Amino acid sequence: MELVRDKEEEAGKLAKIPIVGTVAAGSPILSEENWDGTLAVNQSTLKKNRVYFAVRVQGDSMSGAGIMDGDMAVIEKANIVKNGEIAVAVIDDAFTLKRFYRENTRIKLQSENPDYKPIYCQNVRIIGRLSQIIRSY
Repeated sequence: MELVRDKEEEAGKLAKIPIVGTVAAGSPILSEENWDGTLAVNQSTLKKNRVYFAVRVQGDSMSGAGIMDGDMAVIEKANIVKNGEIAVAVIDDAFTLKRFYRENTRIKLQSENPDYKPIYCQNVRIIGRLSQIIRSY
């Protein structure tokens, strides 16, 4: 028994998302935006008229949110995120994936692993918000 699908029908339902490198789920790491292939994602999981990219997750600081080392994170490009959203942030040219909180005089980037302390800073650039995680077993 096998599932048979029309290749043309299947191709119309997939979006190719560029893989642009690695993001730290731990201490921030230096990262350059390097095209590293594409990731096929079902279009029904993406919002219309939005731009997406994918990054490989390195580290375990977000394990409490179900984000593991080696996962592929699909990121919706955005310069602004809401408090509590998981975002890709840039601090001193280092990229990290953390939960974002705006406080009175600073930004807190919170991990989801008690082994990691929050990162407090004032100069943060947001690249995007987490849309989905893809894991290969």
